[in-house]
Amino acid sequence: MRKKSYTLLTTLFLLSITVFPVLAQHKLRVGTKKMAITNIYFKKGEKMIIVVTGSWTFKKPMAKVDYHGHSALGAINQYGNLGALLGQIGEGDPFIVQSGGSLIAKNDGRLKLFANITDTYMSARSAGVIHVTIRGGKKMSSAALEKLAGWDYNKLNTANGVPGMRAVEKEMVLLLNKARINPPKFAREYLMDKKMRNPVARELYTKLLETKPMEPLKADEVLLMPAKRMAVAFGTKGLDKIKGTPKFATTLGFGKSTSLDIVLDLLLDQDIPERTRRKQILNPEYKSFGVGFHPHTKYRYIWVMMYK
Repeated sequence: MRKKSYTLLTTLFLLSITVFPVLAQHKLRVGTKKMAITNIYFKKGEKMIIVVTGSWTFKKPMAKVDYHGHSALGAINQYGNLGALLGQIGEGDPFIVQSGGSLIAKNDGRLKLFANITDTYMSARSAGVIHVTIRGGKKMSSAALEKLAGWDYNKLNTANGVPGMRAVEKEMVLLLNKARINPPKFAREYLMDKKMRNPVARELYTKLLETKPMEPLKADEVLLMPAKRMAVAFGTKGLDKIKGTPKFATTLGFGKSTSLDIVLDLLLDQDIPERTRRKQILNPEYKSFGVGFHPHTKYRYIWVMMYK
């Protein structure tokens, strides 16, 4: 009798995991300042469950805000209240996250999460992180995700094998080439959160949608070495202005520690009305590129970019 009971329980358990498969579980933290880009891939039609705990702080007025957002201010757009947690899969439209509820992926792609904020003022006056548990999807390597997203990794990664380059510098070259090879795709993948909160980002988003594809920049040792020397010299001495006329088209970036942050900062180019740095990145006449990254005594980090 006992043997039959064990057999029945085993059968029911196997049946339950067949009919109701166990979803993979992933945990991460999401801040208010920028999009959290996960390594979790969802297929169209796949189920996901997102559970949220913790709170952000918004100072208008000072208040703790959960994933629903700042209800005292009312809805700010079609995505609900200020600070509501939003998600995006691949290049798809944003969606509102309801903690504990199940969602069905409307398209294939990598999951991204971000706060619903409509201006840079409120972004600056926000802080904190919320904790997110995601059930469903599959955690994958960056290279595998790039391939599934339709990016030609071999074509993008022109810095592969170039001696003397840091990983963060190689990643910057890859991201620049994404913006050049397929500008509309880059915009839909990386600018969704920024275009909701920044008019300059909306301008950039529109610009990229209208920009024709161009050849990738090739990482070049001829440019790499002087870019690195300049980064070290400027960073060590705390310099921030180029004197004279450089041999190559040269631009500087400050304060950003990651390749994605600096690439987005250069493309936005908010402090330069002529958008000089953006134009350099999207100039089809440039074929070669060098970059130097180094700590800076005044601005934390400096990036030196050279084109020819």
